[in-house]
Amino acid sequence: MAESSITYPDGFALDILSPTNRTLTVTQNQSPLPANFITGSAGDAATPFLQLSPFSYIVTTSEHAGDLIAQIAIPYSPTDITAKGIQAANTYVAVLAADKRSWVIDDSTRNIQRAENRTRIEKLTSVSGEYMLVGRQSTDMGNIFVTYGTGPENTVRLNGGVGVQEAEFMDGLRMSVQTNVSVEMTVELNEGINPGTLNDNITALNTFTWNVKMSDPNQNVDATMMFPCKFTISPP
Repeated sequence: MAESSITYPDGFALDILSPTNRTLTVTQNQSPLPANFITGSAGDAATPFLQLSPFSYIVTTSEHAGDLIAQIAIPYSPTDITAKGIQAANTYVAVLAADKRSWVIDDSTRNIQRAENRTRIEKLTSVSGEYMLVGRQSTDMGNIFVTYGTGPENTVRLNGGVGVQEAEFMDGLRMSVQTNVSVEMTVELNEGINPGTLNDNITALNTFTWNVKMSDPNQNVDATMMFPCKFTISPP
């Protein structure tokens, strides 16, 4: 398990411990999927993610390697990100999803190296994949959840294209959406449930419903909704 540390001229770096010898190749993708297609993070309706590196990095290994101990770091320019209104604490290394429809962010594997001006993704067991540095302009350094309502601060702006975007609301409701044209989405809570709308032997677990509205209700979207569920099962 010897450690291999590789730093490229632009500052892109890998630290890898591997139980067997492997070869590794890094190339650049000059036209990556846009950074506004993000999944895995709560995101923010008002401040979408921005691409911070001019290209993405594609890492390949000589064989499938799922037994590594590894981390990857991508450099950032403090001057450039400040000009875009982004603080270092709001930078992320995003990984292209397997279906290539979104960039995936995992807050639990993120580490900011301010002394070296690099953002790192840690706890990797495989390094094969595509990576890109992204950031957002929010002043909140944690997860940002969308609130319910109809005002501008409650509006989720969905970009048209092949990619998938996610928004997570304050109670844990998560929406994953792909739309061919740009649309806006809001969600309101409606108190009360009409028992007549439920089939026999069906019980509602909430006392309210979620009312989803699109700016173009006739536009077809490919959406997945994941509902929060917190209840106690009574003993028999």
